[in-house]
Amino acid sequence: MAGLYSGVHFQRAFYADPEFGSGFAVLPVWELAATNLLDHEGLWIPRESNQNVLMANRDKLARYLIDGGTIVCFDEVNQPWLPVRTWRLRPARMETLRVADHPAVANLTPEQVRWHSHGAYDPDPKATTLIDDGRGAVILFLDEASFPGALMAGTLDPDCHVGFGAERTRPLLRAILAWVRQPRRLPMAAD
Repeated sequence: MAGLYSGVHFQRAFYADPEFGSGFAVLPVWELAATNLLDHEGLWIPRESNQNVLMANRDKLARYLIDGGTIVCFDEVNQPWLPVRTWRLRPARMETLRVADHPAVANLTPEQVRWHSHGAYDPDPKATTLIDDGRGAVILFLDEASFPGALMAGTLDPDCHVGFGAERTRPLLRAILAWVRQPRRLPMAAD
């Protein structure tokens, strides 16, 4: 999986983590435009990625999803660089978190995903809500209906916490990465 790297210290530490690091090919953000994303099983966009470069590559990211790629994003989407639901910088009620019965978050409890969030997404009928606060704030969602590929986006920052040496967010990361690595049917090439 390609792991976008914008030069932030916790991103570097996450991609060097003994448990998770070997699963990522570090992709410096300034090389995004020249990289064939279809060479990777997915693209991980961590918190505090370079918004200007992402904005300049928004068509490339959309094309990757249209071509069947998978994007996992934990960055704030405060510019329209990723085709997602509406992200807002608003608090979520972490004490009332709910975790869906879905393979991407299989066997996780609310306690395992309860730390804090950086805003919330509005619900969308085309996307599967994986984690929400029970009061309209979507914390993690999966959209497999808007394009042939898959987009998972959330306002938790599990990669950031691992990059700072925390253990608490590892169960969520394990679940997400296991889901990304499951074989999925890719769209057939047009004649």
